[in-house]
Amino acid sequence: MSETEKKPKKWGCFHYLIIAALCFAILCYVAWSCLFRSIPLRISKETTYITEPLDATGKWVDYFRAMELKLYPPEMKTDDNGVRVLTRALGFGQETASPEFVKIYYEKLDLNPNVPPTHFFLEPEEYFKRAQTYKPDLYEAQKKKMYDRYVVSALDDFRNNTFLAEEEKERLIQEWESSQSPSAIEEETENIDAEVEKTLPLPMRGGMMSSGPELPQDYAAWEPNFYVDLQFYSRPWTVEENPLMEDWLNDCSPALDLIAEAVQKPAFMFPWVRLRDDDKFAMLAMLMPDVQAVRSYARGFSARANSRIAQGDFDGAFEDIIACYRLGRRAGHHGTTVGALVGLAIEGIACAIDFQFPGEKQPTAEQLRRFLDEIDNLFPRVAVELFIETERFGILETVLSIKRSAAGDSGIINTEYLSDTAPISMAISVIGVNWNVVFKHINERYDQLLAGSTTDVPFDFKPWKLLTLDARSELIAHTFEALLVPALGAAREAITRVECSSHLKRLVLAMLIYEKEHATLPPTFTVDANGKPLHSWRVLLLPYLGEDAKKLYDQIRLDEPWDSEHNTQFHTTTLGVFQCPSANKQKQVDGGTHYTVVVGNETAFGTDGQGRSSNDFKKNMILISERKDAICWMRPDEEISQTDAEFPPNKTSSGLGSFHTGGINVAMKAGGVRFISDTIDAGKQREMIVGTDGENP
Repeated sequence: MSETEKKPKKWGCFHYLIIAALCFAILCYVAWSCLFRSIPLRISKETTYITEPLDATGKWVDYFRAMELKLYPPEMKTDDNGVRVLTRALGFGQETASPEFVKIYYEKLDLNPNVPPTHFFLEPEEYFKRAQTYKPDLYEAQKKKMYDRYVVSALDDFRNNTFLAEEEKERLIQEWESSQSPSAIEEETENIDAEVEKTLPLPMRGGMMSSGPELPQDYAAWEPNFYVDLQFYSRPWTVEENPLMEDWLNDCSPALDLIAEAVQKPAFMFPWVRLRDDDKFAMLAMLMPDVQAVRSYARGFSARANSRIAQGDFDGAFEDIIACYRLGRRAGHHGTTVGALVGLAIEGIACAIDFQFPGEKQPTAEQLRRFLDEIDNLFPRVAVELFIETERFGILETVLSIKRSAAGDSGIINTEYLSDTAPISMAISVIGVNWNVVFKHINERYDQLLAGSTTDVPFDFKPWKLLTLDARSELIAHTFEALLVPALGAAREAITRVECSSHLKRLVLAMLIYEKEHATLPPTFTVDANGKPLHSWRVLLLPYLGEDAKKLYDQIRLDEPWDSEHNTQFHTTTLGVFQCPSANKQKQVDGGTHYTVVVGNETAFGTDGQGRSSNDFKKNMILISERKDAICWMRPDEEISQTDAEFPPNKTSSGLGSFHTGGINVAMKAGGVRFISDTIDAGKQREMIVGTDGENP
């Protein structure tokens, strides 16, 4: 073999070009695989969560239809559905809804939208506004009555003020009465100490209401909204005081009677409406004016209940309050978070209504017992699991729609409703996504929510995560969660807060029934012959709190101390009515309670084992409150002292407090339950604790 033959052949430019082309192709493939390749979505339990029903194309899950199948009762199109009865009688009643929307809504109830309503209803606020045009004489008479009553009330409160010297108080009152001008009083009192300024009647505080426009010199200049803000119908009232409201009662009571009947029907389901079958954002963008409208019904029940209370018609008032409770429970089962929150708000309206009226007109023990029994037998409150599942369907529907839009389906993205997701859709259309990873992560997220885990979205953006398909898909899933997962944690807390207020409602009713039968409120504790504490006030209320509580009461030896060998066995007995659901999730011991009374020389509960009369205190007095630290429900000697209770809620571990955000629930002497803010004025809080407060908190 020659030397020439042994030499290797040299590579030419052509060979290098081939190698470069192969390398470039490999790089392109890798780049495409990492950045631009998408893995199609498989319909499965792990990804789409449900596998049927499918939409008209037969390729994709129809989440909207799935929820309709889940929620609609067999009575949907019959008069056993209370919503159908109300829609026919009152109409849809939403001027903002399109004719197409109303047409579909009526079709789903098997009703004709062209048939006029048979009943009329406006909540008092709206009725009052419209009366300015349609009933001007009554409107003006109403304004005058409200103005006079407000001024008299403000001056009465001022006269009862204990902080000002009598001569200074009288001077200011005389100037006010002679001038009727807040500005004149302001000039005379601008140098008054800030603490004294707080004690002035509202019209005298620099000429401004605590929340409202400047008070003018006479009633004729008042703005209509100003009177409405006074919420005159949210406390006991008479037609003599409010002449316009007599017309409201006559016009709207038939509708309220019908609503009270409708909420007792076997079903109470609002139709879900999407304007087009291919509207893939129907669940997220769904209008719910029907659910929102029931708030006005609740305010109507509140107004009429307060009218009946002023007349001494407590049976009628309690019927209205129970109807309001039922309305809230029914609205909460709409299936959405919004529906749940509306229902809770309505239940809060019912829970806050006071039913004690100054004077001789008071409910009897038997009436209170029937009222408490009705509350105990209410339709169940919406379960968290229901609206979490609806929200899961909503976000999966949304992500599916964005996936289809990114794949080139036309008419899918509706930026009117989802402007926040439009940039995501555009980005996804040019990069690759493993849709199975996206859907799996979202489902895992909702599984955590159902298990009660935190709702914080683990959004951790790192640029290099964009380089691999699965990491990028996880990041996209987290982005969707951050944008579209609603505040389910807040909704869950709203439910537990209302459950807490419901417990306090039952307890304060039991306490008031006890007073009817024993002439005093229950003592803080019972005592033995030597004055030693035996049993807590909670034990004394057991006979009024249902059959299970009565059976427990019969087993306790009342002549032995709470911690005797026999009675100790009941320490860990769990009674839901004594436990705040929010506290249970945070810090709870077996048999522990977060409900307390305030003990002190000036409060309704003392340390001598003797009961005190609620007649010695004003109606806006706290009887039962929440506390931050749990104690055994049977313990008689560890209630909150008056000194500790006068600190703002949640500021000390030894005082009033709760695991709710922003404040605490309290049960009032007048029977209502209210939420007191952590920022409440210290003087106001003290007045509510010792029972000298004459205003609504």
